[in-house]
Amino acid sequence: MRYRRRCAFTLVELLVVIAIIGILIALLLPAVQSAREAARRMQCSNNLKQIGLALHNYHAALKVLPPGGLRDNQLSFLVMLLPYVEQTPLYEQANFNAGTYFGTGKLNLALSGIPVLLCPSCPQTHSNLDLYNYEEYWPSKDPNGQNTYTTHYVGVMGPLGVNPYTDEEYDRIVYGNTNCGDIATQGVLYDGSRVRFAQITDGLSNTFAAGEVSWQGYAKYRAWVRGSCASCIAATKNVFAPINVHSTSGANQYGYFNDGDFGSEHPGGAQFLLADGSVHFVSENVDLNILYATASRNGQEVETIQD
Repeated sequence: MRYRRRCAFTLVELLVVIAIIGILIALLLPAVQSAREAARRMQCSNNLKQIGLALHNYHAALKVLPPGGLRDNQLSFLVMLLPYVEQTPLYEQANFNAGTYFGTGKLNLALSGIPVLLCPSCPQTHSNLDLYNYEEYWPSKDPNGQNTYTTHYVGVMGPLGVNPYTDEEYDRIVYGNTNCGDIATQGVLYDGSRVRFAQITDGLSNTFAAGEVSWQGYAKYRAWVRGSCASCIAATKNVFAPINVHSTSGANQYGYFNDGDFGSEHPGGAQFLLADGSVHFVSENVDLNILYATASRNGQEVETIQD
């Protein structure tokens, strides 16, 4: 009689194969995650480029950049850019009459999420003012209680501090409001601003137009339609602190409304749009004085952001 010999793995061989597969997965997983983050960062950069293109098209049409926010109707520059980011139908629904931003035809616009306003690396896509009882004073939910979408890209009002090259304080409006803070006015998108390219004497390629506030844990994300009121402006921020250095304690947790720290979920820094339309990834280790210099449009500073 003939016997067939069956081939099979021994237990030891099977365990070795499993161990090898486990090691390969452990080696490949960080690479896959890194590739995904690289793709998200590229998409984030493309979003800012679209905003930069919209700003340039707006300027070409009206010979001036949009105001960072308006007080009479309390809407943000992002609402004014809607026709230039392929959102004309939404723009046509907007109510530009005087009144609060949570009036009819205003806050309800933010029930629509605008992909170009959201960094794919940040999971916080909606307003979260209710976390710290701000919703009572600055509502970001519509009358039916629906939460609104926020923006991860905000205009740069300008620097708060002292110009290191002239020893003079940068221009600002002082309110002393403990919930809002001061408003810088030496940038390109601030309260009621009407800046022309010709007024950016430091150079378009040396001046911030917008940057990321897209870090998880920020407790003051607001509806993207929200512009300015008497002392507070939501869609633009002051440059006053290093990137990715977030306040996590104290009476005014996470900073004043006007200050919200620039930062992101991208490792090592955040992305900024310059007034010439280019996008740069700025290291969190960059000198604060260089951030000040690049945030001002006419500070006559010597140093600015470089790749």
